[in-house]
Amino acid sequence: MNEKTYLNHLSNIRKLYHEDTDAHLQFYNALLDAQLFLLLNEEPQEDELLPQIKDIESNRYVLVFENEDRLVDFCGNVAPYAAVSGRVLIEMLEGQEIGLAFNLNAKAAEALLPKDVVEWLSEVIRQVPEMYHAKPKAFFPLDQKAERTLVVLHEKLATVASLAKSFFLSGVEYDDATRGILLAIIDADVSAEPILSKMAHEAVAFGGIQDAVFDVVFLKKNDQALASIEKQAIKLQLTKVEPKTHVQRHIPGADPDKPPKLL
Repeated sequence: MNEKTYLNHLSNIRKLYHEDTDAHLQFYNALLDAQLFLLLNEEPQEDELLPQIKDIESNRYVLVFENEDRLVDFCGNVAPYAAVSGRVLIEMLEGQEIGLAFNLNAKAAEALLPKDVVEWLSEVIRQVPEMYHAKPKAFFPLDQKAERTLVVLHEKLATVASLAKSFFLSGVEYDDATRGILLAIIDADVSAEPILSKMAHEAVAFGGIQDAVFDVVFLKKNDQALASIEKQAIKLQLTKVEPKTHVQRHIPGADPDKPPKLL
């Protein structure tokens, strides 16, 4: 199942099981990592975008589609658009009091994300993990409640798996009696630690575990604590994917250091 079909599928599942929190979280997680096609009022000017805004039930929405065909079906003709990642688009919408309409008028595939959902997603992706110092007292296997988090961790870390040698997930109890989940990342480059930690914390946000203590620790393969962790932990089986290199024309939002501006 390709990415576009997968996102369409998750939108349908979300609609069918509208009271299922996991279905919503799966869709939001996939949306952030997908390329979306934002409908514009006019052709993009350098890194400035003028999106079409549609009023739906007294709320304002930008219109995005999973591919060009969906966009053309909605407009009835060719229309200006910008291809941006869901993550970049959410960052652009932060504080704008605007929601996101996905695949509008596509029946089962459509989804409306009100402004409060957009703001929550914005909070998730801008969250910076905090430094915490505590001494682990014991490690233990995770229960089935963490299964969904494990799945999302695989999804999130798959694209950055090459930045570390291995990943282990276990339960942990600290010397202050606090219990939680611990992700041990082995032999990561120091410069990669912030992105690995951020991706891991996003996985918890979309993993359906509420109010859980979740920590990330970076260890070397000869660290004494690793032997104890390995005995209780699940080793994440991640396929290391080499980044694709290809030449393409400039796309607004392609440079994360220079996000486009909404006008």
